Amino acid sequence: MVMNTMKNEDSLRSRTKILVVDDEQRMIHFIRMNLDLEGFSVHEAYDGKDALNQIRKVMPDLVILDVMMPKMDG
Repeated sequence: MVMNTMKNEDSLRSRTKILVVDDEQRMIHFIRMNLDLEGFSVHEAYDGKDALNQIRKVMPDLVILDVMMPKMDG
């Protein structure tokens, strides 16, 4: 029973798409590294405009968004 639950969690994580939006590449790298270790599908954007394009393209389940960025704030 426990193994089946773990497999279901792993399957859900691998299908969960997360978009990380930040103008600091180091921050995206740090967040991505941790989410990758947990098995999530991680996508990146470096400003608000890029984030809007990625949202349309990827249709993420979750967006982790920096508030102050160049071109367009989060």
